[in-house]
Amino acid sequence: MSTVLWLASWYPNKTDPFTGDFIQRQAIATARFRSVILIFVTKDASAKRVVCVHPDAEGNSGTALKEYRIYYPDTPFKSGPLSRLFSFRQYIKQHLKMVRKLKENGEMPALVHVQVAMKAGLIALYLKKKYGIPYVITEHWTGYYDKSPHALKNKGFAFRFFLKKIFQHASYFLPVTRDLGEIINRTITPIPTRVIPNVVDTSLFRETGNQQPQRFRFIHVSSLLPQKNPGGIISAFEQLTGSGMDAELVMVGPPDETLLNLLQEKKFLNNRLFLTGEISYAEVAEQLKKASAFVLFSTVENLPCVILESLCSGIPVISTRVGGIAEVIGKENGILIDPGSESQLLEAMKNMMTGYAAYNTKGISRNAQALYNYDAVGQQFAWVYDELLKSTLYNCVRKSDYTAEGYLDGLEIVSLDYKQLFEQYKGNEKVVFLIDPPYLQTTSITYKNYWSLVDYLDVLNVLEDHRYFYFTSNKSSIIELCEWVGNTTLTTNPFADANKQEMHTAVNYNSSYTDIMLFK
Repeated sequence: MSTVLWLASWYPNKTDPFTGDFIQRQAIATARFRSVILIFVTKDASAKRVVCVHPDAEGNSGTALKEYRIYYPDTPFKSGPLSRLFSFRQYIKQHLKMVRKLKENGEMPALVHVQVAMKAGLIALYLKKKYGIPYVITEHWTGYYDKSPHALKNKGFAFRFFLKKIFQHASYFLPVTRDLGEIINRTITPIPTRVIPNVVDTSLFRETGNQQPQRFRFIHVSSLLPQKNPGGIISAFEQLTGSGMDAELVMVGPPDETLLNLLQEKKFLNNRLFLTGEISYAEVAEQLKKASAFVLFSTVENLPCVILESLCSGIPVISTRVGGIAEVIGKENGILIDPGSESQLLEAMKNMMTGYAAYNTKGISRNAQALYNYDAVGQQFAWVYDELLKSTLYNCVRKSDYTAEGYLDGLEIVSLDYKQLFEQYKGNEKVVFLIDPPYLQTTSITYKNYWSLVDYLDVLNVLEDHRYFYFTSNKSSIIELCEWVGNTTLTTNPFADANKQEMHTAVNYNSSYTDIMLFK
């Protein structure tokens, strides 16, 4: 089994146990199917020297996942450009030191997976340049959205330059939403893309059939930062209860002083509105089990894990239509509203309360659990790794002392679609066509352009009444196909004038196909 090296820009650690916990869950999911080594490097102001925490020392998952958390001490400069430069140097140095150790131990990876492009992607870029190891990227950062408080457009030249380089040299992009994938392809660089969602621990987040609370309970879980707009939720909730609707609101997260002052002004804290503070992942699951509906009123998001966790818990969602949220929320499991519109939020909360019986909470939970569990997500990463490593195999040409100097002398080299070139030379008796198409059964996942069966068969037009060299192998069924065509008496399309019915089928969150029935 090939080893995959994960380089994480964010990851739970002793200085911040919550940052990147969703990345850890993706790593645990992947390690169910592939061997994963994960490296995370961060500064620790309390450290006196560099400390490498080995697997199992900080709550490792017990799967085929080796986590190395490396902590380096604060700089002697405390702040400013020199401090940032020193810290960056240590960040790179500790990564490369760990890579050398992997090489000494015979654990060099076949593939690298970057979690959050900057700045771990710089290490992946180096490994590709030095060792030819391909890498893929999963991104969670909301900075690609212009409304983000940390928007990419406001970053310096060096940040934007290297970010683009990281994406340009990646073999695959694996965003958690289609929306983010489209933004990267449109604003950074075109790159083969496949959506693979975040993971939910479905042993914790599940529909339990508990009786609903006497009072309808809305819940909001977040960092309670301004971009989450907790003040807007409180304002709409105040109008809701002021109109006579019997509801309560639980807010989970660390409130800042501004939010606390607002709540004191409203004077309904611990009456209809309750704050839990920052709580553990398991405690969030318990809070969701007691809630009726989840509310999110953010101005910018990618796709928060708590929405997926709410769905797995069988809880319908009210959310702003931002980022990739509309990809998972529809009329069967929630209500979407415009960001910043308190009137729409108020109306949605009223509609959620009055129409709650229409939601199939067991169905919401069942559908979400099938999509976001550890196995469903881990298997998707394993599939992408396998496809990429297969395609990479054909691009690994070993260097040798063979020389081809002068081999192409005297040739005229042109770049054209083969059909155009064929039209130019098909009547020339002195021309011999060299034809080397993809195999008939080749997976086209790594092609920039889709190569269909019709495209493949069109190539055969070049063979008829012309001299040629045609390259194939036993991986292709083209010879069998042509022999069948030559031996059969079938002269017309058997499907001509047939009726056709189609049914679109979703296999999982990202994959689908169309069943077709033809009849006469």
